[in-house]
Amino acid sequence: MKQTTDTLPGMIGQHSSMQAVYSLVRAAAASDLPVLIVGETGTGKELVARALHTLSAVRTGPFVDVNCAAIPETLAESELFGWERGAFTGAVARTTGFLETANHGTLFLDEACSLPVSIQAKLLRAIEQKTFRRVGGRARHTAAFRVISSVAENPDLLVVEGRMRPDLLYRLCGVIVQIPPLRERDSDVRLLAEHFLRSSGTASEPRSFSVEAIELIEGHGWPGNVRELKAFVDRLALLVNQSTICADDVVKHLPGLLGQLDERRRIEAVLDANRGDVTKSATALGMSRANLYLKLKKFGVERLPATRSASV
Repeated sequence: MKQTTDTLPGMIGQHSSMQAVYSLVRAAAASDLPVLIVGETGTGKELVARALHTLSAVRTGPFVDVNCAAIPETLAESELFGWERGAFTGAVARTTGFLETANHGTLFLDEACSLPVSIQAKLLRAIEQKTFRRVGGRARHTAAFRVISSVAENPDLLVVEGRMRPDLLYRLCGVIVQIPPLRERDSDVRLLAEHFLRSSGTASEPRSFSVEAIELIEGHGWPGNVRELKAFVDRLALLVNQSTICADDVVKHLPGLLGQLDERRRIEAVLDANRGDVTKSATALGMSRANLYLKLKKFGVERLPATRSASV
């Protein structure tokens, strides 16, 4: 696969799937269409949102990052729209909400599906009309902003489950940017791990991974995606004193990896014995073909004949 150096502000990755993301983001940034970013937790949805803002016509305006999942349901309306003095107990002064703060900039609704459905209706109206009322107020106020939102799950499923209003989803998904999980762009794992190690700032001399260590890191599934990988490399950088991080260090500090290594070696050995025949190997391993295929993908094991090396 031919790699390029195209990227976005604050992002790292050369896999072809990420190149497609970069191209789409650059195209979307040139318009004022709402953008919905879809990706598993830890894939970098906020980084994409910030890149969209940085490349957009409203780059000089504010970037207002709203963690919708962290807003208590009872406070959602006041946090979004603000409130007037005396609107409720403790409202001693008029307060600006997120929408008003984002005026002439970008409003990023992270995990937008976490907002109460009743508030989603009011948010839709505010986005479409660019006006809103503060809690406890009658006057309408104007706020014009670029809307970027994100969800970690299939948007259509969120609608089916009643967690997102379909009309709000239609309004938010002018452009949909799908970020692939790290397991689907495994060639970026080494690039990311080495970058995080260099930028860890915990050692005075350059740090590196041994060949065996980086192979172990590349072979791990990283269900927490880039966020999990960064946390792991930061942990290694802090706890490993030598300049070269070896395979034993990786196994020691990554819970569950040793068991995965044993399972991978066992699968490789059975595949070798059956010259890559998945049906025979699945039977010998006591699992279904479908389950074996999933494990082959997880461990990055190729179906090659017995001449293939079984080393990790």
